[in-house]
Amino acid sequence: MEGHFLINFGGSLELLTARLPIPAAAVLHQVRQSSSTVERGDRYSFAAFLNPPATGALYSLTADGQRAEPVIPVETFLREFNEQTWKDSYTDFGIAEGPGAAAPADDHANRYLRP
Repeated sequence: MEGHFLINFGGSLELLTARLPIPAAAVLHQVRQSSSTVERGDRYSFAAFLNPPATGALYSLTADGQRAEPVIPVETFLREFNEQTWKDSYTDFGIAEGPGAAAPADDHANRYLRP
């Protein structure tokens, strides 16, 4: 969008803001290759990634934005997000199986995430 500053939010930020009056909406990253021209100028792109431990939790802010409540284990979120977004069964993510691993995915995150 010429003359605009765009921000693409990811799934965990969507989850964090889901109950706020104006939540962030995640989008699938679909960058097209483009070349610079004198008329269009250069295009800049910056990325920032968060990498919480798989044994941690993702949070959602309360509607008033005053508290953050744990909603879903990070491991479960990653597995569900990968399955829903990429439609494949890759589930490694460097996450160990066995003791300490999150319980199998269920539908508890989907009450906050838009389809």
